[in-house]
Amino acid sequence: MPYEWVYNEADIDASRVVWARSMGPDADRRLVKYFHTRRIWLLDANAETPRVVPYPRPRKETLPP
Repeated sequence: MPYEWVYNEADIDASRVVWARSMGPDADRRLVKYFHTRRIWLLDANAETPRVVPYPRPRKETLPP
């Protein structure tokens, strides 16, 4: 069985780390807006050597209300 990268605590808002898979541009923007006080990273787990890079922050005018 492959190792599962994504696992969240029961109380996601209080968790130190929150994992999420990409859900499409609009849903991803809403998630970034919801967690706007957090540092957001992008994990490429499929790379030969998995790597983590800062998630590009959307410009304010592209965020949904």
